[in-house]
Formats: sequence, C-alpha cells, structure tokens
Amino acid sequence: MNKFIEKLLIIIAITMCTFFSGVGIFTNFTDNTEYLISFLIFMFFLVVPLSIIVKSNLFVAKKNYDEIFTDFKRLFIVLGILALLTHFAKLLYPEFRLFDIFQFNRYHFSNDTFIVRLEQRNDPIYSFLNSLSIIMLPFYFIFLYSLRKKPFLFILFIMLYPYISFVQTGYVGRTEMFLWLSIILIYFYSENIIKKRTLFIIILVTLIFLIPVMNFLFYYRQGIDVGKFSFSETLNDFLRQESISQSYLYITELFAGQLNFLEMIERWLFNMVPFYPDNNFPVLSYIFSTAITGIEYGGRNFYILLPSAFGEGIMMLGKSGTWIYALFIAIFCGVIINAMKNIKFLRYWNVFFVLNFGMAFRGGFQTFFSQYFYTTLILFLVMFLMRFISEKNV
Repeated sequence: MNKFIEKLLIIIAITMCTFFSGVGIFTNFTDNTEYLISFLIFMFFLVVPLSIIVKSNLFVAKKNYDEIFTDFKRLFIVLGILALLTHFAKLLYPEFRLFDIFQFNRYHFSNDTFIVRLEQRNDPIYSFLNSLSIIMLPFYFIFLYSLRKKPFLFILFIMLYPYISFVQTGYVGRTEMFLWLSIILIYFYSENIIKKRTLFIIILVTLIFLIPVMNFLFYYRQGIDVGKFSFSETLNDFLRQESISQSYLYITELFAGQLNFLEMIERWLFNMVPFYPDNNFPVLSYIFSTAITGIEYGGRNFYILLPSAFGEGIMMLGKSGTWIYALFIAIFCGVIINAMKNIKFLRYWNVFFVLNFGMAFRGGFQTFFSQYFYTTLILFLVMFLMRFISEKNV
C-alpha cells in the first residue's frame, strides 16, 4: 500500500496543481500566459523534490509500529470514538442542532455564513472543540482501519463524519464531497473488493456524474437556476468556474513584498502554543478575496476566492520567488508521508492526508501546514508512548 500512496501523492501533486493553477494559464478562460514560465518552474520545484523524497528512505519510520496496533487496539478504538464524539459535540454547541440530523434538505449558503464563522472563531469554547476535533482526527481514521473487514460499518462511519459537518453548517463543499467519495473508492481498491480496472471505470463514471452535480451546487448555493446543458457545456462551465480566481493572479502580486514568508511559517508553527504572541500574519485567501470584492472577512455578502498554491507563493515571495514555496510544500509533505507510509494502521489517514494535500492546491496550504504539523506531532507522540509502554512490559 505504501507504493500506492507514493504514486497517488505524485499523481495528485501534478494533476491538482495543474488543475487549480494551470487551468487559468493553459485555457482561454483567462489571459495569464505571462505566468506560464513561473508556473512551470513552480511545478518543477514541487514535483521533482517531492518525487526524490518519497522514493528515498528519508525520515521513514525505522521501528515496527504495527505491533502497537495489536497491543493497544482497544485504546485506539476508544480514541477514534472520542474523536467522533468531539466532532459530534459541535451539534450541541454553540447552537443546538441535534434535531436537524434527519433534515436532509438543509443545504444552503447564507450571505451571513462568514459572519457566523467569525463569531465561532472568536468563541473560545468552540475554538477549543474545533482544535480538539482536528487533533483527534488521525485516531478516527485508525478506528476506521479497525473496521476495514466490515464494509458496511466502514462506509457508514466514513459518511457519518462529513454528514455531521453538513448538519452543523447546512453546507458541504464540492471538494469535500469529492474527497470523501475518493476515500470510499480507495477503500474498495485497497481491500481488494474491486480490481484496478474496475476502479478506473468507477472513477471515470463518477467524474462524469459529479461534474454536473458540482456545477449545479455552484449555482444552487447562489440561488441561481442552472437550466439544462449538455455535458460538454457543463464541463466547459465547470472549468470556467475553477479559473475565476486565477483571472485575478495580478492581485496576488500586489501583496509581494508586504508579506513575510517566514512569518507565515511562524504563525502555523506556534498556532496552538498557549501564550505565544500572535504575529498577526493574515489568512491569505481572506485578504486576496477582500482585495477583489472590497468586503472584509466577516462582512455580509463576503465570499472566498482562492488564489491557488501558486498564487499564495506569489503573494509572499513574488512571481520570481514562488518556486521557494513549491520547494517548501514538497519538503513538508514528502517528510510527513515518508514518516507514515510504512505504518499499516495509518493507511486511511495517509489517504486522507494525500487527498487533502491535493485539495490544498486551490489555495489552502496555510491551514494545511498548521493542521498536519500538529496532528502528526500528536499522533507520533501517542505512538511513541505506546511503544515505550509495550517494550517496558516485555
């Protein structure tokens, strides 16, 4: 499975980076040809170092951690259930939504959505619950690994987690929908429920089905009637939607020289350290969106336009220095996946990590870095303690 994870990581790096950044350069939806050389250099310093790292044994776990899953299986299951309960608690606070759990037609996107998110972010109890659910998430995927021989339960629990998020917010993103469906397909393949050829056919059929659905959701959340389109028209419109943010790449250059890349690293590195002074480094997608719409985050009718990973690099390092950001992404992700890829019970956490890595190319690496730095740190700390206790009892 580790070879599959390596290949998946490289394939996703190439396809997602090209799709979320290149679609606005290589198509006629925007006039971004001036960024072509910088983008190709960005791709080189992303894909080549990432490939070298994952093919090497750099930072690969030398000790056999798989034994601790057998020794501490019950504890892992308890931690996984606690992770689910922590996520479930967000249906109880700050707003009681438990009775909404059977209201399947709650999909909406309010003009006040980001006002609500800002209020939640400033609520210390909710912030604690949210941070705890993020840190506990790897254990939920270890719990799912324990259910791998029970397909019905595995799929039930894999769908339950995003459904709780849907009940809480009344909204599910198109990329999130794609992510969880992908995990189910990879599960079928990794457990030999389906063969590679069948997987390819299912992926193809799923994409043909999902593109119209995602296109519909794009308009539905804005209250716009989609109408009827052929598949080619729908595909063309879908690509146009994904290139909207990229038509504003020139905006990203306005921030070059104003933002410090090292301050961004400091922000996520010490994000969860109590009493560490905040350096007030902004959320890149928020200031990018504000520069385009003129509406501050938390304001009515605010919505996010994502700059893409390539755009994030330009914002901090300029068009000529964005390759440094690509290299940093490659090293960060390559080291983390190397540390985890040989540990069998982290199989579905690795899949989740790789798929989120792909989604981050839309313009979310700032959050991605912080989330996976801390989850990896806590995960290995717990595994180290378990291994220490296990060896001491021998």
